Amino acid sequence: MKFFVTQLFIFLSTTLFATTYTTVSDGNWNDNATWDANGKPGGYIGSGDEVIINHDVTLNQNFGYAGSLIINNSGSLVGTNHNIALYNGASLNASGPLTVKNYTLNSTSNGIHSSTLDVDNNLTIGNNSTLLSNQATNVQNNFNNNGGDVTFNSSFYAGNNIQNNNGEITFNGPTTVDGNINNNNSNAILNFNNDADIGGNLKLNSSSTLNTASGTEINLGGNFTANSGSTMNNDGRLNVDGNFANNGGTLQNDGVVDVSGSFTQNGGSFTNDGVTLIESGLTVNGGGTVDGTGILRTNSITNYGTIAGDNDICALDESGTPAQNGGGAYSAGTSYCEESASAALPIQLAFFKAHLKETTLYLEWKTLSETNNDYFTIEYSLDGKKFTPIFKEKGAGNSTTPILYEKELLKKQAKEGYYRLKQTDFDGKFSYSEVIYIEKEKQNLAKNLTVYPNPNLGESLFVELEKVDSGEYQIDLLASDGRLINSKNLYIEDFTSYTEVNMLDRTRLAKGVYFVRVSTFEEVSINKVIVK
Repeated sequence: MKFFVTQLFIFLSTTLFATTYTTVSDGNWNDNATWDANGKPGGYIGSGDEVIINHDVTLNQNFGYAGSLIINNSGSLVGTNHNIALYNGASLNASGPLTVKNYTLNSTSNGIHSSTLDVDNNLTIGNNSTLLSNQATNVQNNFNNNGGDVTFNSSFYAGNNIQNNNGEITFNGPTTVDGNINNNNSNAILNFNNDADIGGNLKLNSSSTLNTASGTEINLGGNFTANSGSTMNNDGRLNVDGNFANNGGTLQNDGVVDVSGSFTQNGGSFTNDGVTLIESGLTVNGGGTVDGTGILRTNSITNYGTIAGDNDICALDESGTPAQNGGGAYSAGTSYCEESASAALPIQLAFFKAHLKETTLYLEWKTLSETNNDYFTIEYSLDGKKFTPIFKEKGAGNSTTPILYEKELLKKQAKEGYYRLKQTDFDGKFSYSEVIYIEKEKQNLAKNLTVYPNPNLGESLFVELEKVDSGEYQIDLLASDGRLINSKNLYIEDFTSYTEVNMLDRTRLAKGVYFVRVSTFEEVSINKVIVK
């Protein structure tokens, strides 16, 4: 019976008495002075444990955990020579920046980053894990996704290669990859919703999928290869500096595919309902099919397969029919030099984007070329279904050089919701960009407040809130042991440029370390104050 009671106590101790480790000052991870009375977390914490970082902490050892790690926006965690690994449902919620050597989310882990994420070596995502990064992400070496769900809402950089194995990666911000991208296995999906520069090759393997959104431009420095069972849905512009080969994939082009090298259709199908430009010749081998109703421009065609549909075929300079070889079939619907490639592309839209900050909506779009373009219209929708025009902008008419358009909308026009760009020709024909959803950019509370004088003599202490959103703010003055000295509630009815709060009134502070905590419903900022 004594043995049973002892075992029960051990079980209850490990399951019910979880530990929370909270920083009390800047410092090193393995220094007890950095942490509260619970001490330092060490190299591992369990599933019920929690680490809260409110200060600038140097990670000077590797850390793996099954619990939770929170980096508030007043803090940061930097360990350029050390690693972080999440296990078995662990979570990381970072409002402050994180810098580590290797960052690994193992099975069913979850990482949310609202500040910068810098990985000096490799980023690895495990099966059924999720990573959401809302600010710039930089990976100096490789990014491997092994069955996770990953979204980058801001800029992304990889200094080497991306391997996407049975996972889904969505790039909503501008993307740069110095090496290759391999998309492997049937559940592997790549979504490009913003421009991307890829220095090496892009390969679709084993029934994987590539989606590129309207208005998106992908620049590929190497070769594009689609292998058996893979899928491509291109609504943007895909520029391939090397060769393009389809070895059994199902490829749909509703945008532009521009190949500087050769295009080889070995198997599967390539449906061209947009524009395809090939500088070094098209080869369609037995079993391969080129279909669609678009425009195909190349100087030579070697056809041993089938060119079906209603494509209009012409030389690159549209001076005449390209040289044709092979004994393959051509559809009766094929036409030759009857349409203009430039007319099919009234504008080449590089991007359309917007962000809402305070009371202003900032809109920006860029065209690479314009043909007979009369004007643009920005349209707004509350539900994403019914759109209303809110303003017009004159187009350039005809242009072969990039043009950047910028517009600011104030007050009533600056709303959260859905936006799209409509382009209208002189003859009344029109086309739309992709629809984007804009929500108000959240303020960074730490950047919008000042605590002064700091250090001080204990006689005066003010909190200044500058350019903050409307809402309720709680301001607490705390001793170093967490004891509340003074608290004030402030309600700001509308966006304000400046508000000052006196935290001492008639109170005088003794020498020591204090903390000012400013809280809203969405975020908390903590500032250290020194009284001499």
